[in-house]
Amino acid sequence: MLTFNFNVVWIFGLPSAGKSTLAKGLQQRFIQAEQACLRLDGDELREGLCRGLGFSPAGREENIRRAAEVAALSAKSGIYTVTALITPTDSYRKVARIILKDAPALWVWAKCSYDACQSRDVKGLYRKQREGHLVNLTGADGYFEEPSADEALHIDTENNDVSTSIDLIWAQLTKKHP
Repeated sequence: MLTFNFNVVWIFGLPSAGKSTLAKGLQQRFIQAEQACLRLDGDELREGLCRGLGFSPAGREENIRRAAEVAALSAKSGIYTVTALITPTDSYRKVARIILKDAPALWVWAKCSYDACQSRDVKGLYRKQREGHLVNLTGADGYFEEPSADEALHIDTENNDVSTSIDLIWAQLTKKHP
């Protein structure tokens, strides 16, 4: 039986960096390991629990706060949680860390350059921003604060394939300590 070092995996990064893809893959790994796992995706949260919050600083912070509260409740119930939210600044990440203080969390930066994310443009957000239909897109005209090496596990989603990226995260989750 596997033992895990973290109850929560919080994946953050630019739009189209691969956060949702990694979260889905990790959730599958937990299921294969016969462990319950809740996946919280920023886009899905904004369709329900966080509908109407918008993308102002206050709206972003509240979106992250709600996700962290759900992840903390999930961890308290013995369910692993994988989140995929942009979480663009250290101050937003601090809000989540405070809420998750009793739930060991692995912070994962889906590191991908602006150019690579723009070329992927999974949801058409970068195109909308270029055409003037979207403002404050994180990484374009909205700020993203890169984390330090001690703040988060850096996963290079631009140069690693999905399977390799998930393997690297899984290795941290299951790493045995002396």
